[in-house]
Amino acid sequence: TFTGQPSATTAGSPVTPAVQVSAQDNFSNTDPTFAGNVTVAIGSNPSGGVLFGTTTVPAVNGVAPFGDLSITKTGTGYALVAATPGLISGGSAIFPITAATATQLAVAAGDGQGATVGTAVAVPPAVIARDRFGNPVPGVGVVFAVASGDGSLTGTNPVTTNGDGIAAIGGWTLGALTGANSLTATSTGLVGSPLTFTATGTSANALWPNEPARFTALADQAWTAWDTWLVDPQNGYMSLVANQDGPLSSPSAIQWRYPQGLVGGGDPPGGAGSARFDLPADRRTKELYAGLWFKVSADFQGHTSGVQKLYYLSAHGTTRNDLWLEVGGTGSGPLGVRIAGQFDGLDPINIQPNQTDGLPDPHAGEIPVVISRGVWHQYELYIKLPPTSGGNGMLRVWMDGVLAINRTDVSMSFDANNGWVQFRQDPIWGGVDDTKAHEDFLWYDHTYISAP
Repeated sequence: TFTGQPSATTAGSPVTPAVQVSAQDNFSNTDPTFAGNVTVAIGSNPSGGVLFGTTTVPAVNGVAPFGDLSITKTGTGYALVAATPGLISGGSAIFPITAATATQLAVAAGDGQGATVGTAVAVPPAVIARDRFGNPVPGVGVVFAVASGDGSLTGTNPVTTNGDGIAAIGGWTLGALTGANSLTATSTGLVGSPLTFTATGTSANALWPNEPARFTALADQAWTAWDTWLVDPQNGYMSLVANQDGPLSSPSAIQWRYPQGLVGGGDPPGGAGSARFDLPADRRTKELYAGLWFKVSADFQGHTSGVQKLYYLSAHGTTRNDLWLEVGGTGSGPLGVRIAGQFDGLDPINIQPNQTDGLPDPHAGEIPVVISRGVWHQYELYIKLPPTSGGNGMLRVWMDGVLAINRTDVSMSFDANNGWVQFRQDPIWGGVDDTKAHEDFLWYDHTYISAP
């Protein structure tokens, strides 16, 4: 008979009070002459636990004490059984084993997901707190925080682990920009803390896969007509054609022709023709997304300066160019991404991951990419002016889906319009000097501009 009953005990700790088994007669009297061995074991085992400690002891004056029994697996409904040869076995009262102090934190759910930018991931990130035996621990506080991507969290925070040791944030909405997002889950002092969850934001616009959330089209031009664009064709150097195999608007395209003998940097005067889009006054926001499909001819000659401009952006009215995107590369050598410009009152900008003009190694946030001749490429840009003119803005450029430039340290300024004013397609060849050795072409299949 158990004359010292087990009670609620922490995993891994000695069962308390100390278990005691007595050899008794039919009238519940302890037999002081009994000195046999008594063995205890788990009788009711709801969680598959193991009984540790000294499980067989000799009785003294009919009583067998067990002072170091322990079970490491939590559960409700444990019971012990005592046995000795020649006597009827006895069972203990039912008792629980509860979790020990939490020592570790691990991911339970919600890591490595993807969602449309500006929307919540399907599975809210969740962690599990465990003790040193691996048992889930309730009542542990966990703080969730967005680490990157400018997303947001919903629900109570900090979160306390439930009876299963789980703490889950109410929801995680990804930021407006495509790409990596992350959040952390922290419980101070636990091994594994802080944990990092990652998620990838994708655009809702399949045609322009890095357009941010909340953006709507300003211009979506298939180049079957000039429509509202302000056009200077430069006597036919720039024209609309219907003989191209572009990925979106085939066979329509803009064509720029660079004849043999053309001198770099603005021959004919003003370049090879331009198509300008002035942003509506009510859409001149600090953020802008631009995408286009373009192709250079199969034997396109790069200017000796490495400069082949694609388009210009202005945050200072319609007569100034603050930033221009280029195809970088010389002669028949490799072509790559290049961004240059100079915002009013600030230092010049020259960002060129491909190093085609001997610039230093790529800056952190730049990945060299290759622009192949005679092949259509998708060029995407997201740019955000700083809150205050003269501060650092954000600049991202994707080439065929690869994030080639990702910078947050580019100084930018703007005028009283307080946002982007103009987008101008004016693909000047060069740089100064140098001459086209043969006729070359540049085509745009489609141009897309959007803003919040």
